[in-house]
Amino acid sequence: MDCKNLKKFEREAINCSNCGQCVKGPVDPFRPNPVFSEYMPVKICPMHEEAEMLTYSANGINAMARAILEGTIEVDQDVVDAFYKCSLCGHCETNCGEVFHWIKTFLGNDIGDPVRTTDVAKAAKADFVKAGYKLPHKVQQIADAIDKEHNRFALDQSKRTDWLPEDIKPVPGADVLFFVGCVGSFREKEIARSFAKILHKAGVNFNILGEDEWCCGGPQLLNAGLPDRFTIQARHNVNAINASGATTVVCTCADCYRTLKLDYPKYCDDMNFKVLHSSELIAELLEQKKITFDHEIKKTVTYQDPCQLSRAAKVTEEPRTVLSSIPGLDLVEMQGNKEYTMCCGHYPVELPDSTAIAGKNRLEVANDTGASTVVTACSFCKWSLSNAARTESKDFKIMDITEIVAQAMGL
Repeated sequence: MDCKNLKKFEREAINCSNCGQCVKGPVDPFRPNPVFSEYMPVKICPMHEEAEMLTYSANGINAMARAILEGTIEVDQDVVDAFYKCSLCGHCETNCGEVFHWIKTFLGNDIGDPVRTTDVAKAAKADFVKAGYKLPHKVQQIADAIDKEHNRFALDQSKRTDWLPEDIKPVPGADVLFFVGCVGSFREKEIARSFAKILHKAGVNFNILGEDEWCCGGPQLLNAGLPDRFTIQARHNVNAINASGATTVVCTCADCYRTLKLDYPKYCDDMNFKVLHSSELIAELLEQKKITFDHEIKKTVTYQDPCQLSRAAKVTEEPRTVLSSIPGLDLVEMQGNKEYTMCCGHYPVELPDSTAIAGKNRLEVANDTGASTVVTACSFCKWSLSNAARTESKDFKIMDITEIVAQAMGL
């Protein structure tokens, strides 16, 4: 098998020391730790929580990648499927980084950077696809849906604007463009509606691409080892956004945000716009006093940091600033927050079993806070955690930050 992509990350795989921290957490997970216990959860890896085998962990991914490169194992469909079990949440990398950080802190020796297992996994997948191995059925199904209708649900693109409130009209040529995303357009429509109402109330003219918005392609294509098909989506969206005249693109979905902000520049060098997450723009509007909270919300909430927003894009403070500004709201933190957040599961369709377990584990941690509501800032997080709440009969309300902000504004 040609390992052209994986070869680029050979050093990453070799650097994995098999310490196991990416699987069970730092130092000793079986006793309270004064350094880590306040902010790092014990349950680190969604795929390992499901399978309980080292193969299905960052440790296993790196070991297999090294063995593939060294020619000591033969790639078969079981090996391929193991790589596709990874949700690419990146928690293993943050956890791995703690080892390097504390060695440098206590010993003064800088021994390098954490292993970038997500890059290893994505590179291996791209090589598997080139070699002709089959994608998992659900992954293939969604990739085909995007090819057919340019959205992950294979729904008619003419329905992409069905969420739009009748009294709010997009403004052609506006500086701000709302990139709604597949989940916001077709499934979690209240997120899109709430954000549109917030912008309208704040006096922010905004445009949308409507039918011309295609799936961002990040989670469904790039992460699946299909960079060529991802490039088609990225190229189309960048052309459409540039043609709109917008100078700022705002995403409510953390995956869309990460894809447009961090991944698109690697494939398109003519992006004439900046990318913001909705929580960043809301925080700006709040500071400019274009948003005011006139309605008190007397409830205790906890905030779920989306992996792609907190770990990948380092956006952690703006959502907390917004929530802390809502009168009557009591914001309490879960164990495992900010860059140490626990993954919601990320792929409710592609990885239903591990997503269900991850969602259940996260709600158990949320329950320990005494909160009645989990607020997040990603359509995938809301989707996954809502599924878990229903399945586990948990009495939790799951909301996106746009929804609770709209409620506090009386919208």
